[in-house]
Amino acid sequence: MLQLAVTRRRISAIVVCSIIATLMVGHYLPPLDEVLPSWANRWASEMFSTGGIVYREQRTFFEDAARRYQLHWYWQLKGLTEQHVTFDELVMKRLQVWVEHLHQFGRDDFKIEKDKCALINCFRMNDIPTSSVLGQWTSNDTLIEDLRSGKALEGNSVWPVFLKCCHLTAGSAMSVAKLSKDGSWMAPSLDSVQTKGLEAWINQMWLLKPDDELRSWRREHNMLTDTIPPGFIMQTPAFSGKASAMEEVRIEVIWGRALNANWKNVCIAIPTEDRTDAEVHDGVGLGSIFAIHRWGPASLQSRCTTWMAKPGAGYFACAFALAERTALTMAADYVRVDIFISKDSPKDCMVNEISLSSGYPRWGYDPGLVKLWRDPHIQGLYHTWGNVSSKPIYKQLAADVPVTPLQELLLESEAEGRASGLRGSSSGLQSPMGWILCLLLLGGFLVKFCAFATAGRVDPGKGN
Repeated sequence: MLQLAVTRRRISAIVVCSIIATLMVGHYLPPLDEVLPSWANRWASEMFSTGGIVYREQRTFFEDAARRYQLHWYWQLKGLTEQHVTFDELVMKRLQVWVEHLHQFGRDDFKIEKDKCALINCFRMNDIPTSSVLGQWTSNDTLIEDLRSGKALEGNSVWPVFLKCCHLTAGSAMSVAKLSKDGSWMAPSLDSVQTKGLEAWINQMWLLKPDDELRSWRREHNMLTDTIPPGFIMQTPAFSGKASAMEEVRIEVIWGRALNANWKNVCIAIPTEDRTDAEVHDGVGLGSIFAIHRWGPASLQSRCTTWMAKPGAGYFACAFALAERTALTMAADYVRVDIFISKDSPKDCMVNEISLSSGYPRWGYDPGLVKLWRDPHIQGLYHTWGNVSSKPIYKQLAADVPVTPLQELLLESEAEGRASGLRGSSSGLQSPMGWILCLLLLGGFLVKFCAFATAGRVDPGKGN
C-alpha cells in the first residue's frame, strides 16, 4: 500500500508539473535567457523560433536588396565582424560612428532620430503622412505666452492635442503632454520632475537634459544629444481623432525591406510572400516556435488576433509599404518605423516616429535581424552615395536618393524567388524529420522542466 501511495504521488507530481510546464511554455518562452547562457539562447532562437525560420526563408531576399541598395555615406558601419553578435553591439557601433562624424566633420544627421522637430519636418518635406502640426517653438517663454493668449491652439478643432519635447526622444523621458479641449492636461509622471501645472511642466522639461540612462550606449547617446537645443512641437491626434480603433505597429526595416511588425510587446506580423498581407503570430510562447501558426490551431495566436490581421483587409500592406518608403527616403541600412493604423481607413496609415537605436523586444527574431543588418556591411554588398559635404539626412528629399523605386526592387526580387521555386528557405524544418526532431527537443525541454520542478530547483510561478 505504501508503495502504491508513493507511486500515486509521483504520478500526481508528474501530471501537475506537466500542466505547469505546458502553461509556462504556452505563456512565454523566454525566459530561456534566464536558464541558458547567451550563446545557447541565440542558438535556440536561430534553430527553433519562428523568427529563425523566417530568417532562413528571407535571407536571400534581404541579401539581394542589400546588393542593390544605395546607402547614404553617413550610415556606413566599418570594422564590423562576426564577433558582433547582438543588436546592442551594432547600435553601439552606430552611435560611435555618429560621434566620430560629429567631432571630425560637424555632421549632425543623427537629429533625424534624436530631434523630434527635425524628424517631423523631414516627414512633411517628403509628403510622408503624419499627424498635422499646429506649431513649433524654440523658446519656452514664447510657447507659454502663445498658450495663454490662445494663439497656440488658434483654429484647432480636433482634440486632444499633443505637446512634444523635441529634444527628449528616449522612451524613458516620457516627454509628451496631452491637452484636452476643456483645458485639462496630462503627462506621464517623472520622479525627477515635479510639476504644479502645464507651464511648470514646460519650464522643467525645457531644462531637462536628454539621457538614455537605460541603455548600454548611454555615454555615446548623451554626447550627441547634448548638442541639440530644446524645443517643442504640437500635433493633432492621428486620423484627426476619428478612428473607431487604432493600433501602433513598430516595423523593422533592413536594406529598404520590411522584416516584421510588432505591437503590444508580444505580437508579430510578417509580410506574406506576395507582400499584400501578413502572417500574425505570438512573439512568445508556443505561438513563437516552429512557425506553428502556419499549421497549428488558431488558439495559439489568440493574444494577437486582431482586426488588422483580417485576410485581404490591407492594413499591413499599407504599413509595410509606408515603412519601406520612409527607410528609403533616409537611405538607411536599418530603421524601426512606428506606424499608426486606423480600423476605418486601411489605406491611410501614417508614421508616428522612427528609432535608430531601438529597445523594443524582438524576441526570436533578434539573431536573424542582427545578421541581416550586419553581414552586408561585412561583405560590402551595398553601394554608397553622398559625402561629408552632402546635405544632412533630415533635410534631404526622396528625390535626392539615387535608389531604384521600392516596388520595382521588391517585386523583381520576389519574382526571381518564385521563378526559382524558392521561398528563400534553407531550413531543415521543412522536412518531416526536422519537425520530428523539433518536437522531440520540445518534449525533452518539458521533461527537464518537470524534473527541476519536482526537485524544488525551479519556481514555476516565476514571471518574465
